[in-house]
This record gives sequence, structure tokens and C-alpha cells, in this order.
Amino acid sequence: MSRPAFIRLVAILSFTLCTAINASAQEGVYVQGTFFGDIRQFGTTGVRVASLEDQLSLDETGLGGSVRAGTWLDRHWTLEAGLDLANRTTVDFENPYILAIYPPGAAPRDISASTSFTTVTTMIGYHQRANRRWRFGYRAGYSFVRATYRTELPFSIAQTSVLASFAGLEQFSALAGLNLRPTQVAQAGLIERQNTGALALGFEGAFSVRRHLSIVPELRALTFSSSGRGTFLIRPGVGARWTFD
Repeated sequence: MSRPAFIRLVAILSFTLCTAINASAQEGVYVQGTFFGDIRQFGTTGVRVASLEDQLSLDETGLGGSVRAGTWLDRHWTLEAGLDLANRTTVDFENPYILAIYPPGAAPRDISASTSFTTVTTMIGYHQRANRRWRFGYRAGYSFVRATYRTELPFSIAQTSVLASFAGLEQFSALAGLNLRPTQVAQAGLIERQNTGALALGFEGAFSVRRHLSIVPELRALTFSSSGRGTFLIRPGVGARWTFD
């Protein structure tokens, strides 16, 4: 074998070996911790109170973190399960006139409505071949969502009991993300918790920094229906993944 041919062969083998090492560094059983932003977009319920519907939006951005575990099924496919916890976000509304009638002469304060979500997600992933240190992947799966909606009224419990008999409060409860009848408002304390399912989609790019450690920028999205409205959770994030051979 000539010297140039030998050099080319060594170069090809070296490149193949490096690629195999980079790929194998991301294959096996893995655990991952992720920090993400939680962009919450809510649809409408179709309920209106005077001209306040433009003000009564629960759209907000929160923060969250997740712990995940997964395994490679082969060189392209993974199976993953994770728990995502996001903080509670709160928006303030100007007190609508339907709640300003009692007590007489009182200056009503703003009303606060908050949301929070906990999700358990299982996803299947397809990953491209490792390109040097980068490996891109696509994910799809299903989430179990625990949604909590809370509305804080600027009234005492006794006053809330009186207001609960007013039909307009039922409409406001629906706009604020609650599905309560007027007679249930005082008893429920304007808190509703719902369990639902969501379609989950994701995209990621794993960057190998060491043999077992990767930094993983990602974007995930969940869509589901809750309290009569469509809901989108858009979650850009970055995580650290440790792989066990």
C-alpha cells in the first residue's frame, strides 16, 4: 500500500472512530434535568361580561423544571418519561361591575386569577445520526396534566356567599378559568383542579461536552382542553443529560 493511500485510510478510520465515539456517548440509559420557560396561551370560553372579555386573559409566562429518564431502543429511537413542574402565574383584572354591588359604597379592589400545571409525559423520540458533537432529535408523546385554577375575590367569606347567588358571578368564574355554578363558588373557594390529557411534541439538539454528558437545548409544546377552552403550553428550555453506557 502506498504512503498516500495509507494516510487516507488512517484518516478515514480516525474519522469513523471519532464519529462512533461521539454517537455512543449519547446512547444508553440516561437521566436529564431541564429548566424551561412556560408560555401559556388560553383560548376563549365564549362567555362574555359586558365589554370585559378583552381584559380577562389568563395568558402569561412562567418558569419550570423537569426530571426525565429514558433509554435508547436502538441507534435512532428513544423512549422517555418525565415529570414537569411549573410555577403558578397570576394576572390581575379590574373588578367588573357585577361584583361591585356589594357591600354598598365599598371601593372594589382588583381580582386575581392564577394557573399552574404539573405534567407527567411519556415520549418516543427519533434522532438523527451524530454529527461531530451535535445530534438532533424529534419527539412526540402524551402527557397527563394536573391543572389548577384559582381566583381570589376582594371580599370576605360571608360577602362571597351573598355574591355567589348572583348569576353574573358564574359568568366571571367561567372567564377566569373556573367551571363553577353560583351555589358552588363559596364552598369551592374559587379553586378548581382538573385532570386531563395532552398531545406533546418536541424538538431538541444534544451537544456532547464529555463522553457521558450532553447539554440539550429544546422546545416542547403541549395542547389540551381545560375549563372549556383550548390551552397551549409552549416550553423552550435547556437541560443537562447524563448517559450510562
